[in-house]
Amino acid sequence: MIAETFEIAKAARKNNGVVIANVARVVEPGYDEVFLPAADVDAVVAYPHTQQAGSISYSRYWPLFTTNSNVPIEEGIARLKFVNYVLGFTPRRGEVDNALARLAATIFAENVRKGSLVNIGTGLPEEVCRLICEAGLFGDVTFFTESGVYGGLPAPGVFFGAAVCPQKIITSAQIFHLCYDRLDVSVLGMLQFDPEGNVNVSKRGEGAINYVGPGGFIDFSMTAKTVIFVSSWMVHGKMRLNGGVLSIAEPGKIKFVDHVDEITFSGKRALESGRNIFYVTNVGAFKLTPRGLELISVVPGVDIRRNILDPTRNKVVLPESGTVPLVDASVVTGRGFRLRLQA
Repeated sequence: MIAETFEIAKAARKNNGVVIANVARVVEPGYDEVFLPAADVDAVVAYPHTQQAGSISYSRYWPLFTTNSNVPIEEGIARLKFVNYVLGFTPRRGEVDNALARLAATIFAENVRKGSLVNIGTGLPEEVCRLICEAGLFGDVTFFTESGVYGGLPAPGVFFGAAVCPQKIITSAQIFHLCYDRLDVSVLGMLQFDPEGNVNVSKRGEGAINYVGPGGFIDFSMTAKTVIFVSSWMVHGKMRLNGGVLSIAEPGKIKFVDHVDEITFSGKRALESGRNIFYVTNVGAFKLTPRGLELISVVPGVDIRRNILDPTRNKVVLPESGTVPLVDASVVTGRGFRLRLQA
């Protein structure tokens, strides 16, 4: 990734600062395109153990992270999955999480057209991205990361910020400008959401240690035409799937609250701009509408009154028909699960 390196160097130069470039090796002129001209660099430090990505030295760099890579994308994905599994860097997903990811991927497929520009957040959204790729839809949309990696498959876990077989690598500033121009879809996580459609991702609790920088979340959630928030329904609880039916074995702290602790995403502004906003959880999926937060589908085994309305005491709008559709069995179990984008 390039991230903000180019802009930071230019800013330092403009303000009479010092620019020191760290490189893995010294090469002959013409080896590659010039990133920063000599006039913008005060010193160069050559260090052979400089890393291409987490734990990967440039001396033995992985071509799968570069443009014009000759590594099959399936091979690259399998390698990253293995490394993250061994390191224990990414969570070990169970049946309940996998069903949640399939439900979010289904919402994605039903509302996204071919050729869309798509941003994927960290955590559960990465599982949605994996399903999209496994369904053979990788070539139908273009993924990117806020670091400036465009195309390819966003790399998960310890390699976050890079991508497998990217089409091009530009700066973060350039990728954000691209978002303002034509971002179609964002798939993002959330800590809390409320009946107004507001989302909190920046305040985990009290005290300075629990304030988290939102990164590119605000830009990606407020510029995309369609936003799909993905999150578990509760924390510190236990849910089980048995025969395609969800049961809540031990209730936990529900993330659907009266008022989010901090508004990182404004439901009101999203409604005013006429965008499609979805909130996908283990118990079902919601959509932000002018009538309120509407429950558009429910997972088999979930009692709407007992599991959603009573424990939250929050206003939830039901479809005008009065009946909430059940999530398809293939989504819950994974058996016969298929995805297909709109034309």
